Parts: sequence; structure tokens; C-alpha cells
Amino acid sequence: MLPYSAEVLYALYGQYNQAIWPIQILFLVLAGVCLALTLNPWRQAGRVVGAILVLAWSWAAIGFHWQHFSLINFSAGIYAALFAIQAVLIAWTWVARGGISFRLDRDASGAVAVTMIICALVVYPALDWVSGYSWPQWRLLGVAPGPTMLFTLGIMLLAKPRAHPVLVAIPLVWLCIEAWSAWVLGMPQDLLPLVMAGIALFLLLRPKRLAQAPKRA
Repeated sequence: MLPYSAEVLYALYGQYNQAIWPIQILFLVLAGVCLALTLNPWRQAGRVVGAILVLAWSWAAIGFHWQHFSLINFSAGIYAALFAIQAVLIAWTWVARGGISFRLDRDASGAVAVTMIICALVVYPALDWVSGYSWPQWRLLGVAPGPTMLFTLGIMLLAKPRAHPVLVAIPLVWLCIEAWSAWVLGMPQDLLPLVMAGIALFLLLRPKRLAQAPKRA
């Protein structure tokens, strides 16, 4: 069991979003920059996109988990550490080392990537709204863990070369945590984005030989 209810969680999001406003707008702008760069052949695009993802995961670690979620969940410190580690991993593999480019393929990975990005930007807050919660209780990209994870997975599906498995480990752990929490709290609105996240993780972790389409003679 968890030491809070869905109502308490959404009340926390309401207080959190009001406290950090207008940071949400900044992250939406940065998300737009990320999407523009994935369509741009600029050699340093991968570093910039990586830096934006580092900022998002760092904010979720400190701004949400450490400073706010810890008020209702004693495990928030552990979650903050996980998100901080993910930020460091992205900083090392994408920002420091570089060499990352992006391409939208017309295959399952490309379709799921687009779906993940849409889920992160639109579907998460829309499902919160349909479930009876209004702004400022919505979970938004860059400031809430769930949408941040979905957006990151979508960008990873566009990355060339393929994202290293080490970058997928913490999103996989967080997916399990969110799925369990949604089940315990009775939050069916999280089913769609979490299923999509599971599909994205499968595509990112599948053996490379299965990811390559068979060549025709």
C-alpha cells in the first residue's frame, strides 16, 4: 500500500505546478526545440537534445521528487536518485561523447516514437482532464516524471545509433513503479501511456538482428 491516495497525489501536483509556474512553458518550448532538432541534420543536434533531456530528468529528480514528492512518499529520495542517475547517463552518452543523430523511420519504431511524443505532450494531461482533474493538477512534460519518461523514450527511438541499453534501464524501472502505483491507487487513466511505454522499451531492448527488416533478394 501507498501512504497517500490518488486525490492526495493530484492535490500535490496542483500545489507543485502553482509553485513552479511558468517553468512548464519553458519545458514545452524546449520540447519543441528537441523535435525541431530531430528533423535537422546539424552535427551537434544530438548534444543539444541530450542536454535538454538532462535538464528535464534533473528537474524531475530535484524539483519534483526531492522537493515535493518527498512530502507524501518516503521513497521519493530513492526516486530522485534514479532520475539524477539517468540525467548523468544521458549527459555522458549523448552530450559528452556526441555522435548522435536522428531519423524517423517508416516502421514500428517510428510509429511508436511519434505516439510516445504525442502521449507525453498531449495525452497525459488530456487523460488527467477526462478523469476529472483540471489545471494545475495536470502532469506535464518536463516537470512530471511520467510524461518526461515517455518523451525521452520517443526521442530514443529516433536516435541513431540506437540508444545504449544502459539508458533504458532506469525508464524500465520507473515504468514498473508507475504501473504498480497506478494499480494500487486505482488510476486507469495511466493504462494507455504505460502500455505505450512498455512497447517502446521492448523496441529499444530487442536484439538488433530482430530490429533489422529482412532484405529482399
